[in-house]
Amino acid sequence: METTNTEIALRMVEAGLGVSIVPLPPGGGTVTRGRRIGRRSLEGLIRPIHSGILVRRGEALSPPAEAFKRFLTPR
Repeated sequence: METTNTEIALRMVEAGLGVSIVPLPPGGGTVTRGRRIGRRSLEGLIRPIHSGILVRRGEALSPPAEAFKRFLTPR
């Protein structure tokens, strides 16, 4: 199954409905802390997920959106 967020996947695994591959923050413990779920890192086994910024072509961004884009864009 595919879910729209990590929380749903965690609940499904905790309920015994299977296993799940989810993004883990560094350390990974914050995702599973306090749950009846084990975790195993897949570091080096699958390609990393690369993220990007999507903007509508030709449209000016609002000042807050432009500031956010500048914050995220490498200098």
